Amino acid sequence: MSEKRQKMEAELVRLEGLLAELEKDWKKVPYAFVLLLGAIPAYLKYGTLGSSLTILTVVSLVATSYYLIGVRKAEYRGEMEEVRLGMERLAQLEGAGV
Repeated sequence: MSEKRQKMEAELVRLEGLLAELEKDWKKVPYAFVLLLGAIPAYLKYGTLGSSLTILTVVSLVATSYYLIGVRKAEYRGEMEEVRLGMERLAQLEGAGV
């Protein structure tokens, strides 16, 4: 097996591991909604404006987290596809004796 093929396989394994970690993070994001409980003391201390800003901040945090994780997952999947295509191309070249 060529050195280039080994590097590509190692990169594929690395990307699969990173993607698995992102899947775990994706499942943890909804737990950030617990921070909405902070709206209660914010309401008591600062009134409607304080609680509204707390709610807006938490929802923005969750939405941003989902967006960033989703973008990173898409990038990793694209990179994995590129590596797989490169491995196929390398196999064709090795098979042709080039």
